[in-house]
Amino acid sequence: MIRLLFGLLVVMFLTGCNNPSEKKHFQKSYSLDIVDSVRVDYLGNFYLSDYSSERDEYLAKGHGDREFLFLDAEGNIVDSVRLKKDGPDAIAGVQVAGFVDGHLSILEGVKGLLVLGDEGKLDKRHEISGNYYYLNGYKGRPFFKLQEELAYYRPERGDLPGEGLGEIMKSVYEKPILEVLNPRTGDFRSTMAFPSTSKFKDGEYHGWPFPTVIKQGDVWLLYFAREYQFYIYREKEGDLKLQQTVKMKVPDAISAEGVPFDKADQFEKSIGLSGVEG
Repeated sequence: MIRLLFGLLVVMFLTGCNNPSEKKHFQKSYSLDIVDSVRVDYLGNFYLSDYSSERDEYLAKGHGDREFLFLDAEGNIVDSVRLKKDGPDAIAGVQVAGFVDGHLSILEGVKGLLVLGDEGKLDKRHEISGNYYYLNGYKGRPFFKLQEELAYYRPERGDLPGEGLGEIMKSVYEKPILEVLNPRTGDFRSTMAFPSTSKFKDGEYHGWPFPTVIKQGDVWLLYFAREYQFYIYREKEGDLKLQQTVKMKVPDAISAEGVPFDKADQFEKSIGLSGVEG
């Protein structure tokens, strides 16, 4: 829940930044008030994950990420898609799912970037070149348009560094957040360098960062779990450059302290016992 509310505040900030004519009225403080609620008739647990302005519909996940619900503003289920487990349209695992241009799209660990149509039919596939794998799931959109290319969360390539969890995360903290694919040639490259102002760059282990990327126009925002700040990137010649780090004052915030990389297991155990939420 903390990450959801933090994400909403980031979106509000981003919206303000993209309205230059309203900058003189820009407020530095925000609040979220519950003004209404919607009941959804669904047997089982689900959670909201995205919204499409093109469809004016919300996307919700249910049944262990195998079913996706399309909800209107009144909470009515206007459509649903259950991912196929067999056949040519089978999807093995979902790294990220969300709307791209109003279509349900998925970053899949084997098939790459997928766009689904009615009843979960695979309408379009952008294959990610080379051998790659993902260490964990992500939040946000499965991919973004970056001029004529497609940007998505960077997978790992090659052998894992070292043997322990600490060595693996140390490598993750040193690499860019996104990978960019040229859909015509299959060439790929990295962009959005890991921000040097993040606590994940202080030389200690802080767990999996759970990066979340939000894009609006040519402004890209990045934030991590267990941090009360976010990072503004701008497009420059097809690359994403860090422009600003925005720190947020959160009263009585609880943040886990980092540990040496060789004490990674100790950190994970303390997080589980303390209940500090990412």
